[in-house]
Amino acid sequence: EKALKMIRKNKLKTVIPIMNISMVITVCTLLQELLESQAALPQDQVEPVFVFAMVWGLGGCLCSDKTAKHRKEFDSLWKSEFKTVKYPNQGDLWDYYYDISRKELVPWSQKVPEYIPMGDTQFANIVVSTVDTVRISFLTQCLVNRHMPVMFTGVAGSGKTTLAKEFLRNLD
Repeated sequence: EKALKMIRKNKLKTVIPIMNISMVITVCTLLQELLESQAALPQDQVEPVFVFAMVWGLGGCLCSDKTAKHRKEFDSLWKSEFKTVKYPNQGDLWDYYYDISRKELVPWSQKVPEYIPMGDTQFANIVVSTVDTVRISFLTQCLVNRHMPVMFTGVAGSGKTTLAKEFLRNLD
């Protein structure tokens, strides 16, 4: 409740209109997927996983472009308001994921696979993983695993279609 009030009080804008309950459902869905994907999560790791789900479920839908820096403001507000899980000083909330095996926040950049050229692939079909594609794919997988809808937003040419095609291509 405190985090939702923080978003509304500071008039942080979302990419599209979204109800509080939808953000809460996203938090719960991410949390369920992250907790149930582990055999037995030690009690001391539940809170960092919860915080990760809160950050993405509440803040992931906020505007972030040249004119609106609502994600940046959310980052500052979150770090000053919620201090039980300490994020590193460099970067922002969106730059880290909670690695359960290491019991720490780790930069998404460490999950980006090395690009290996694929012989005769057509140029238009080449997808090079980036921090953005890795984190969006991870979050998409969490939501899809729970049968939740996912909507990519962004300006023309931002990679929405490529993300969706690559995600579908990599389904088991």
